[in-house]
Amino acid sequence: MERAGLTEEETARLERIEETLGYMADLTGRDLFIDCLDREDGRMFVAAQAGPMHMPSSYRTSVVGCYADREDEPAVYRAAETKAPVRDLKAVTQESANVRQDAVPVYNDGGDVIGVLIGERDVSREIMKERKYEELVRRVQERSPEQIAAELLARREAHHRIKNHLQLIASLMNMQMRRTDSEEVRDMLKENAARVQSIARVNEILVSTGEETVGLLSYLEGVRQNMELLYEKDGGVSLVLSGDEVTVTGDQAADIALVVNELVSNAFKHAFPDPGTGGTVRIIVKKGAQFSSVTVQDTGCGFDVHGMKEGFGMSVVRMTVRDKLHGKLYAVSGEGGTSFTFDFQ
Repeated sequence: MERAGLTEEETARLERIEETLGYMADLTGRDLFIDCLDREDGRMFVAAQAGPMHMPSSYRTSVVGCYADREDEPAVYRAAETKAPVRDLKAVTQESANVRQDAVPVYNDGGDVIGVLIGERDVSREIMKERKYEELVRRVQERSPEQIAAELLARREAHHRIKNHLQLIASLMNMQMRRTDSEEVRDMLKENAARVQSIARVNEILVSTGEETVGLLSYLEGVRQNMELLYEKDGGVSLVLSGDEVTVTGDQAADIALVVNELVSNAFKHAFPDPGTGGTVRIIVKKGAQFSSVTVQDTGCGFDVHGMKEGFGMSVVRMTVRDKLHGKLYAVSGEGGTSFTFDFQ
């Protein structure tokens, strides 16, 4: 640390921090640095660097020894000069990437700043989204009322056509279901018809409201009615919907309906093996501050959750919850029945 003019004790202190940088980078998922002040020209330079091993780094190469300019990394200089932590300031890296920095000063025994510990988070994609949003807002503001009305009409017409096409496909599946003698084929067509009708229901609501969002509880009531018609002969099992109203996008509604369809279908097929015993399947919607949830709960025979063999339907459920809804799926089962819950933002 001759470049920073540090003593052996001060250098040893920074080296001890440097030894933990790799672990901290993995723990936080960020690129971490120690910057020091060049005593000759008063500029901060990178003395140590570590990136996460199991997550993408914002850096292609090492920048150890490179300068950090004040206009590019204001958090580094502010932390060094104020002797206080600085949080969430925008910065530009030595490789011209946009990041946000947290900076914490490192002191010697006398309370003097001998370096700055820095954590960086890449925000290039966020900035790109902001620019796209600003451009979209600008274009919307420039449109005339006639253009807006024409676009809304075109959008509603598109949803209307999609709904009609999906309902036609569902009708064809129902016709094939009545003609086949195979119970297995009949069940597959029944499940696929339910999936298609649920997506058609989304477009039906978008046509009727002219909005791009859907009230989830109201929407799932239509899904519940379709599912009830499909399984009306299945041993007197009732399908009940309750909970809170949550506003979601059309895409979210379609994904949630797909998951609910699969879980309800599984409940009707597997939870009540003895004909005529009756039972209840409940769909419960709960609204949360950041994440809301949907639970499909039955009063059936239960099963071994850990020993469950995952078929096509459950694979669809897990992938949709994880990849499309960005949530998690939870399952609990016992003598009193089975409950599947998934959350979504």
